[in-house]
Order: sequence, then C-alpha cells, then structure tokens
Amino acid sequence: MAAINYLEEDGATLQEVAERYGYTAGWLSRWLDRLERLADEPFEEVVYDEHRSGRPSKLSDKEHEQFVEALHKSPEEVGLDAPAWSVPLLVTISPRNSTLSTVSVTFDD
Repeated sequence: MAAINYLEEDGATLQEVAERYGYTAGWLSRWLDRLERLADEPFEEVVYDEHRSGRPSKLSDKEHEQFVEALHKSPEEVGLDAPAWSVPLLVTISPRNSTLSTVSVTFDD
C-alpha cells in the first residue's frame, strides 16, 4: 500500500510516505523496484523473498511442533496469567527455557 500510495500521490517524498506506514525510505524504495519488475517477471518471484538458510534451529522438529501447538492455545490454557501472547511470554514457554516446569506445556527431547 505504501508503494501504491507513493506512486499515486503527487509531490510526496519517499520519506514522507514510508514514515506514514511505519517504514524507512529504503524499504519503500526496494518495494518500488519490485513493482517495476512485475512487467517482466512472475508475481511470485517479485513479491516473495528467496529462502535464506540462517542459523539452524535450536529446537528439534518435535519441540518446534509442540511449541506451535502451544501457541494455538491461549496463555491461560497453558498455565500463564496473561490475556494474550507477547514476546516475553513466548520465552517462558520456550523448550530451551529453564522455567518450563512453571507452566503446563511440556516438551519431550
């Protein structure tokens, strides 16, 4: 939306439009470049980033699956006193966190 807004708004700067949407001018510039590529490249290649390997997960496949299952429940359902998930709450149920015994989520190694 920011890229479309920039293209349609006469006189607006990249910085102004990007800030309106909570992004940087560099981010908006990269999306404008992507939109230009749509004329010659398939949609999927333009809008989706290529897979980046990154650091290997510290969780086993089973731990990851159990973590995701826990996230599909409310914090109250896994024994936490909170109305919604937040990053600090996610840390408390992480399989690699030493405080797991305080909540009802368990992860098998």
